[in-house]
Amino acid sequence: MRKGLFALALTALLIGAVGYYIFSTGTGTSEGTGTEGHGEETQLESIKTPYPYTVVDTGQEKCYDTSGKEIACPEPGEPLYGQDAQYEGYQPKYRDNGDGTVTDLNTGLMWTRSPDWNGDGEINYEDKMTYEEALEFVKKLNEEKYLGYDDWRLPSIKELYSLIVFSGVDPSGYDGADTSKLVPFIDTNYFEFAYGDTKAGERIIDAQFLSSTRYVGKVMRGQEAVFGVNFADGRIKAYPITKKFYVLFVRGNPDYGKNDFVDNGDGTITDRATGLMWTKNDSGYCMNWEEALEYVQRMNEENYLGYSDWRLPNAKELQSIVDYTRAPDAVNPAQRGPAIDPIFNVTPITNEAGELDYPYYWTSTTHVSMFGGGRNAVYIAFGRALGWMNTPQGYKLMDVHGAGAQRSDPKTGDPSRYPYGHGPQGDVVRICAFVRLVRDANVTPASNESSSPGVDYQGLGGENNTGVVLKSENATEGYILFSPLSSKKTYLINYDGAVIHSWATQYFPGQNAYLLENGHLLRTGKVEDSPFSKAGGAGGVVQEFNWKSNLLWEFRYCSENYCTHHDIEPLPNGNILMIVWDKKSRAEAIENGMNPELVPEEGIWSECIIEVKLEGKEGGEIVWKWCAWNHLIQEYDPSKPNYGDVEEHPERINLNYKGLTPILLL
Repeated sequence: MRKGLFALALTALLIGAVGYYIFSTGTGTSEGTGTEGHGEETQLESIKTPYPYTVVDTGQEKCYDTSGKEIACPEPGEPLYGQDAQYEGYQPKYRDNGDGTVTDLNTGLMWTRSPDWNGDGEINYEDKMTYEEALEFVKKLNEEKYLGYDDWRLPSIKELYSLIVFSGVDPSGYDGADTSKLVPFIDTNYFEFAYGDTKAGERIIDAQFLSSTRYVGKVMRGQEAVFGVNFADGRIKAYPITKKFYVLFVRGNPDYGKNDFVDNGDGTITDRATGLMWTKNDSGYCMNWEEALEYVQRMNEENYLGYSDWRLPNAKELQSIVDYTRAPDAVNPAQRGPAIDPIFNVTPITNEAGELDYPYYWTSTTHVSMFGGGRNAVYIAFGRALGWMNTPQGYKLMDVHGAGAQRSDPKTGDPSRYPYGHGPQGDVVRICAFVRLVRDANVTPASNESSSPGVDYQGLGGENNTGVVLKSENATEGYILFSPLSSKKTYLINYDGAVIHSWATQYFPGQNAYLLENGHLLRTGKVEDSPFSKAGGAGGVVQEFNWKSNLLWEFRYCSENYCTHHDIEPLPNGNILMIVWDKKSRAEAIENGMNPELVPEEGIWSECIIEVKLEGKEGGEIVWKWCAWNHLIQEYDPSKPNYGDVEEHPERINLNYKGLTPILLL
């Protein structure tokens, strides 16, 4: 294979995609052109999504230690490496349609924008509905063709959870009245939101939003329950079905939330609906959060199951494999078991009541709270979400929130300090949870045709070139290898825009990548914490991956005084040429004959070229080096080195050429 010339233009939709599903956002099941605001152009529009069940990123951008403090994100090999913020997924992306609806450009779902259903301009308890009331309400909306559509529905818990963002801060324990500075777990740039109605006797955190997903077991004292997402405190729980909730309605993409698991026969499970690959077995034992992150690094060092790019799943990735039709105490005996498809293996545990149960599983996502910072991490309960309820007969342990609940635990500590749990329902605190690994599967969806009504998968290539807006006759045949600047992935595409392959890495690109003759990827990466990182083209690390994204070799060459940048060149002998910024202090520059008026206080950057011989998995020997600093000429100060006639030495670099920036360019 060889790199083709960039004789075609790519739209932003192509970047990060592994195939596209296209969902109509036009009218519902009835005919007509809709109401005012839905003209013909909108009616015919389609939303392109990477997968039928695209898992949207959590939006978490910060790293935290186990005490809750925000920290610089760790490097590979360091403790606490592998947090949610260190992996880039499909970033939340919405469009306000200007008519009371919001379209999610990742999932293809269209949402109602506000839960203000009585239309008084204020979101409060009067707008809330029970499960049965919401079903009746959406039925009336469809009869009235609300906003021009008659296919609104109450969202499933997986659809509703697609909206959560973990940039929110849990205000639990806050007893003030002013909520203006609180940060909810939903994007308020697009969705209207309100905290609990304290005037009606509610708590600040009573901002639970309703889903259509009924719990197949029962909660608390044998009550029927329905799942909801609390966008105030960032949790999923099963609530008594008589409770009142805020409500958003949804339409479009009927395949969202439906898994398509395939057992690969090698200890891995691929979900073709999400593009994620999972380990069939879990860790087999529990551990605290820091140990969970270390466990992932150890598995990658061992090339577990043939891969070295496993990660601890974020909250939304892990929730995507919950099977809400299963629970340990399901009313229907055929549905009893852990809340996950039986294609997976789950290690049974004995819970705090001495009963057979199933584990909580860690995610890489920190659950930030107003009073604890980032001390807690998110987990998903695949068994009973237990709590110690205070009854007239004393504390009683019961399933309070349902299998499939998303809660949080301290990242480290002694669970015996919480004999009756934590919070109003006494959530059991374990601090010791299991791990199930995930990685990007680099797969295309199973079929180019969808049997679901309202979904039209157009595939890749042919007349519907995905992401390609120009393909001229001058385009060179071949493939295109590129690393988007905003992504940690590298893509190989053909000239129809189809993603042939992609590699997942832990670094944003350092400007260049090569596909070697053996099919390996040679890629430059950007070291974020170096003094050179703000400069265009900054690098610092070079990596080689095999076709499965396994890291074969890494050479890091970046410090306070030097750093690789821009391009590299693989040589026929197997060595690699790299260009390097070589920092010189102000004093060094002046000592070598540079006019002090031209030298910044921070010094200047010169250039070197190094030839590196690969050694082992992490390292290399510099076998040749050429530096511009050894080839200077200056006619400013005859008492300093490099003095001479500039015109007589065209082979040298004029140290005082006034067109130079603080970086000496060759």
